[in-house]
Amino acid sequence: MDPEHPDPEAQKHFKYITSAMELVTDSCLDVVSSVLEGEEKDRAIDELRGHLGDLVRHQCDFEDSLKALDLLGKRISRASQEDDFTLDVDQVYREEKGPVAREATEATVAKSRAMTNFEESVARLSEDDRPLLEEGADGDIVATKVLTSLVDPLTKRQIRNPVRNSRCGHVYDRDTMLSVIERNSCTRCPYAGCPNGDYVTEDHLVSDAKTRRALHRANRNKYDREGASQL
Repeated sequence: MDPEHPDPEAQKHFKYITSAMELVTDSCLDVVSSVLEGEEKDRAIDELRGHLGDLVRHQCDFEDSLKALDLLGKRISRASQEDDFTLDVDQVYREEKGPVAREATEATVAKSRAMTNFEESVARLSEDDRPLLEEGADGDIVATKVLTSLVDPLTKRQIRNPVRNSRCGHVYDRDTMLSVIERNSCTRCPYAGCPNGDYVTEDHLVSDAKTRRALHRANRNKYDREGASQL
C-alpha cells in the first residue's frame, strides 16, 4: 500500500482502509474474544476473517486502479501534445488496468500483512484460552489465588481495562498504569519480587484478552448470584 500517494483523496482512502483493518484485528477481535466462547466465538472470528479478506481485496483493487489512472494520465498527456482529442478515456483505462491488475486469490489474501497479523492475534488468543477462573461442583467460581490477577496491584481494585506487561507477564489496569508512568517515568513492575527490572513504558502494555474474559465471567456470575438472591 502506498499511503504517500500525491493525491490527498487517495491518501484519505488509504487511511480508511488501514483504519478498518486495524479495527477488525484489534478492537473487534478483542471484543469477540472477551465476550464470546466456544463455537459462537469461532463463528464470530470466521466472520471477522471474511470481512478482513474483503478489505484486503479492496485494497489491492484500489492500488491497481491508482496505477492504471497514473498510466492513463500519461497517455492523455501524450495525446494532448500530439493534438489527438479522439482518445477514449474509458477504453484506455481498461487497457491500462488489465496488465497491472492482480488476482486477489485466497492464497494472496492469506499471505497479506493484514491477514498475517490477524492470524497471529488469533493464535495468541488460542494460547491464552485456558480459563483464569475455575468453576466448582456447584457451578460457582472458585476463589483461588488466580483471582488476585483480576485486582490491580496499584489501586487494589478490580481491573477494568486489563493489559499485560510484555516484559514480565504481570497484569495491570491500563489507565491506572499509564497515569502512574506519566507522573514517574522510572516506574517498575509493582508486583513484589518481580524479576523484571525494566522501567514500564506504554509500549510494554499489551491488551490481555484472557484476563478480560475472566473479568467478564466473574462479573456475570456475580450478577447471576445477586439476581437469584432477590427471587
